Amino acid sequence: QGYIPNATIINYYDSDFAQKVSMIQKNQPVYVYCRSGGRSKSAARVLSKQGQAKVYNLNGGFSTWKKAGKPIELPKNQKQKKKAGLSLADFNNLVNDLPIVLIDFHAEWCVPCQKMAPIIDRLKEQFPEQKIIKIDVDASAELAQHYKVKSVPTFVLFERGEEKWRKMGVQTEESLTQSLQVYAQ
Repeated sequence: QGYIPNATIINYYDSDFAQKVSMIQKNQPVYVYCRSGGRSKSAARVLSKQGQAKVYNLNGGFSTWKKAGKPIELPKNQKQKKKAGLSLADFNNLVNDLPIVLIDFHAEWCVPCQKMAPIIDRLKEQFPEQKIIKIDVDASAELAQHYKVKSVPTFVLFERGEEKWRKMGVQTEESLTQSLQVYAQ
């Protein structure tokens, strides 16, 4: 039927629902909705139990939103291909062979990750000699678990295979640029 603009769709009935929402930054407000409000009420309880600071459930759900004439987006009739994940062995070979690697652990459903995407793209252009890699935590769950990625986005900088720093959540372009410049020398 559609969705609220800029919303992320995470199906409450997916077997990994709780694991996905556990990666949402705990200090950020989360707004949940479903068609009529029942499932989103249950989802809000899950988020609250996981320590989410502020959870808001849209009373009456998407149906009420739509009836009120609020903006909606219609679904695109495209099925997304499942992305291939990166194994732990391949990842270790990659980071061990390169002097500096910045990893962007992200998820397709994560709105802050989507906001960071253009910044990461600009950093790739600004630092062509550095390897900047985006890793989808859903496609590479074993890798995310191994590196204890608890929220997305999470940025980790490796120098010759050794973790040098880790930053979680939305970062400024300036902050990431400064960090890369320190290790680029």
